[in-house]
Amino acid sequence: MFKNILVATDGSRASMVATEKAISLAKLCKETHLTLIHIVDALPESFKKLSFFQKESVAYEQLLRTKELLRKGDIPYSVEVISGDVIQEVIAFANSGHYDVLIIGSRGLTTLQQYVLGSVSYKVVKKVKIPIFIVKEPS
Repeated sequence: MFKNILVATDGSRASMVATEKAISLAKLCKETHLTLIHIVDALPESFKKLSFFQKESVAYEQLLRTKELLRKGDIPYSVEVISGDVIQEVIAFANSGHYDVLIIGSRGLTTLQQYVLGSVSYKVVKKVKIPIFIVKEPS
């Protein structure tokens, strides 16, 4: 069914839940590989002045928890840490032709918050050409 699953992660609780769901889905499918993509510019504003290498190490720290989940799940995986626009990079990876499904977390913003702040998952949904599994953060 799904051989190559792309998981967009930012170290948040919502992305951790999305990773857990990705592991569950991968276990249902045979010979599945997970690719985690972490975009460095997904870091909080206070980190934007750091150099790329500093950002990459902060991103690595955020990914440690996620990688531990994957290790425990005993699923083959790889991690891509990229610097760039979060939305554009997730769309580019998802539409590259290498993945069967994208799994992404959602913080469950209210309608007003989505209007004012926007929503990465909402913006990605409009442009990604593969199936998308949006996992809401539990309330």
